[in-house]
Amino acid sequence: VYRQCEQSKLLNNILVATDDQRIQEEVHFFRGNCIMTSPNHISGTDRVAEACLPFENDDIIINIQGDEPTINPKQIDQLIEKLKEPNVKIGTLARSLQSDEDIRDPNLVKVVKDDQDRALYFSRSVIPYNRNESQVPYFGHVGMYGFMNATLQEITQLPPGQLEISESLEQLRWLEHGYSIHIIETVYDNIGVDTPEDLEKVKLLLKSIEH
Repeated sequence: VYRQCEQSKLLNNILVATDDQRIQEEVHFFRGNCIMTSPNHISGTDRVAEACLPFENDDIIINIQGDEPTINPKQIDQLIEKLKEPNVKIGTLARSLQSDEDIRDPNLVKVVKDDQDRALYFSRSVIPYNRNESQVPYFGHVGMYGFMNATLQEITQLPPGQLEISESLEQLRWLEHGYSIHIIETVYDNIGVDTPEDLEKVKLLLKSIEH
């Protein structure tokens, strides 16, 4: 993931936030930057917020999760460009879903958006429900977020809501409290590591790239 970040044209600082000494040692081994954070955080967003406390309010923060090893550097730059637009405080990525397997997979979070490309809802269920079996677009969420730092610090102080608890999706907390999440459509496919099967897929992919 760190190497993919290094290929971004727009990132000017890469920082690994962790509470695990083993991860810190690994990052230092390849001469990366790492900061130790509290072990009490319940989400990665909370951990990133702590790591970014020294930064300016108008700094753009990109939260790239460690379980997204196939993230494309161009996706990172897409997100940064979006955050440079006026009044965009939170952004994330989504990709078009074509296969029925993906659409019905509860580990692949779906998102529906309005005509201004702002998220209406995220769910592990199939959304939208296709009552008339017409051709409707489905979008899968790509687990990378961008924030203005001031907004990042705000949202981590919000209490969890019922939707977040029900779906186990922290971004629903932000929607419940009235924050807009801007969706950037990406054409790049990613394999997030959420299950042992995902891990095997990524290992095979990385092996094929190496050879």
